[in-house]
Amino acid sequence: MFRIALLLALGLGQTPPAGEGPGLYLRGEYREDARDYESSVGRFYRLASSLLLSEKSSLNLTLVRNADERESHTWSLVLADACPGLYLLAGNFSAGFGSGLVLGKPQVYTPDIFSSRPMSDDRAIFSPVKSGNPAFAFNGVAASYGAGFESLNLTLHSFYSVARRYIREEDYFSSGTRSSLSTVLGSIERDSAHSEPADVRTVGMMISLVARGLFLVEPYFVYADLASADGKSIEWGREKLDGSDMAIRDSIGAGAVLRYRDERIDIFVDYARSSTGKSREGGDDYRAAGEGVLGGARFSHPVLSLSAAFKRSSTGFYAPYQSTIGESHPEMASFLETEVRPMRGIAAGANFSAQEKLLPASVDRERVYTTRERYYIRYSGGLIKLAKLRFRRYEKTGRGVSSRADQAELSMRARIFEFLDGEASVAGQRSFPGGQALLTRSGLIVRAGASAELSLQYARVNIDGGERIYSVMSPMSNSSIPGLFLDRPSNVLVARLVARRKGLHLAGRFFRQWSSGGCAHRRMEFSASGSF
Repeated sequence: MFRIALLLALGLGQTPPAGEGPGLYLRGEYREDARDYESSVGRFYRLASSLLLSEKSSLNLTLVRNADERESHTWSLVLADACPGLYLLAGNFSAGFGSGLVLGKPQVYTPDIFSSRPMSDDRAIFSPVKSGNPAFAFNGVAASYGAGFESLNLTLHSFYSVARRYIREEDYFSSGTRSSLSTVLGSIERDSAHSEPADVRTVGMMISLVARGLFLVEPYFVYADLASADGKSIEWGREKLDGSDMAIRDSIGAGAVLRYRDERIDIFVDYARSSTGKSREGGDDYRAAGEGVLGGARFSHPVLSLSAAFKRSSTGFYAPYQSTIGESHPEMASFLETEVRPMRGIAAGANFSAQEKLLPASVDRERVYTTRERYYIRYSGGLIKLAKLRFRRYEKTGRGVSSRADQAELSMRARIFEFLDGEASVAGQRSFPGGQALLTRSGLIVRAGASAELSLQYARVNIDGGERIYSVMSPMSNSSIPGLFLDRPSNVLVARLVARRKGLHLAGRFFRQWSSGGCAHRRMEFSASGSF
């Protein structure tokens, strides 16, 4: 109770913001969500604070307390304007090199089968992690230093991380674990099953060379291994192949990006090679090599935008920190996207992706092939704030079985009065083989100027044949997993209130789903933030 009272006191007791100069930012939350990049939802309290040292420098600390009373925290010190051309970061951070083929910032988990992972346009090489969850964050120091010479700019980026994690006792004393490196990274606390410390050590370096603000060359290098607290090497990913144990000792990835970008055209190619140190039972060590390539082009114009990307990574390509468009496993994939805007307020577009898993899992007899399609047309103008018609299709073939799901949706939001908007939508979904679902929604949004907004949504879902439909309804801001699956005939009511006054921001959300069998799901979330 003391922690909850402290959280509320710090989160709610704010004074007006102090502008862009030095100050303190605080945010308190009670949420039912993923903490950042996780695939599961849980209840937690979070208190985040940032001491603003200057316009670009800050000291950040975030504490998370889960419903089971476990705690985690992240911290970071950013010094971005202490010295011309120098950027320093210490603590918990994320990093992205090139297009992310070897090292990319983790992407938020997307449970919606119709949505594919997009390509990030974030060009911040290093970013402080403020989620309170250190599982997917580096822990150490990062630095960038750049200098300009007329039409040429050169920047050196480097980092070193030692992230303390825990493994099983028998794995520790046998110097090897069957867990993958990503699984080890998720073990941030000592418990009855994972009691011995292990350090995930990572070092990386990249050079960014920009000519005339148009041409970019970025060679990079990343090394990772796992060791005990006293520096003894620990293998990971142990498995039995051909009757003998095999494991990974370390991972090396190196590559380069070539890019041309102006106000209309963006063309790039990222090529990388991996060298994975492996050990075989009996002391027969060797290195396995693989390669990956990701390339794309984008054209932007007020009337038309086009983008295309191609990705291929060989079965021997191993990069534990990669995060790009598509999946992290070896795959061959293509992604196409276009949108046309013939006149003001009208747009139509289409997206297509095709992905083939090149390395079948142990339960698969063949490669998994997945395609996604999306077609839409939207209009906005006058009293109609947004009207949209959308069709999506998902197809998957694997293990000798093909499946397909189609979804069509019509939605509209219109202004009724200056302070009142109305919205309505209907979505139908059908799977082959499988069942079907129909989701109808309506809602009202009431505003009190810019200081407060209340939204109310009601939905009715009809489910048949075991179908389930993913729905996003008035989520809280910065939600990692904003929606949930509706898998039974039921009614849903969602209310969200947002209030703002000078430097104070308050938000609350209530979600209730009920069916003939009673309350199926109930969720409440609150947040408060402010600066002084």
